[in-house]
Amino acid sequence: MKSIHELKGIRDYTVPLLKFLEELPLDEKVVLFGHSYGSVNVALATEIFPGKIEVANLCCSYHVQYRP
Repeated sequence: MKSIHELKGIRDYTVPLLKFLEELPLDEKVVLFGHSYGSVNVALATEIFPGKIEVANLCCSYHVQYRP
């Protein structure tokens, strides 16, 4: 696991959650709650693993502007 000072972006910050969801058995689902900047992690996880998330709750969401 990286220290907080080694994180370079939202994907690095989200890796532990994504690894957890990747290892979750197919017959299990989770409820995720993201507050503020953590809502970005939850939103990313719902895009990558939609079948493993029963409910995703975003509170006081932080919105990232995407610029291609």
